[in-house]
Amino acid sequence: MFVRNCPDCGKELTYKNKFNLIRSTKNNSKCKSCTFLGHQVSDETKEKISKKQQGIVRGRPSEQHRKNISLAKGGSGNLDQKFPGWKAWTKRALDRVDFCEWCYSEDNLHVHHIMPKSKFPMYHDEDWNARVMCKQCHITCHKQGGY
Repeated sequence: MFVRNCPDCGKELTYKNKFNLIRSTKNNSKCKSCTFLGHQVSDETKEKISKKQQGIVRGRPSEQHRKNISLAKGGSGNLDQKFPGWKAWTKRALDRVDFCEWCYSEDNLHVHHIMPKSKFPMYHDEDWNARVMCKQCHITCHKQGGY
């Protein structure tokens, strides 16, 4: 990490690489709070932002909002999923095993594809291609490159 201070307020700014540090120093870049200090947003812009945010719950668009986006982009408005039946596949796996197959935890269970659906889409809903894991083991599994 590379560090420098904001030229206006002295707040510490961090950069991931040296190039970004050099560029920001050269351009005399400020922190976000100094950049937007006194920045006024018109009522029209506020209204546009508000309309854009309608239908979004917890950072995810609602189903109606997604349909509207599909229609606006020339789609049919149908929200067909790339892999239909994945909910049934997940339910079957969780009915079969009700604990993490790595650590035997019974909390926050996920279902993991043994053979990745991105590489083997023909096996995405096969019962033998499901491994039940808790969230932490699932994350660890993906970090290690799966099985």
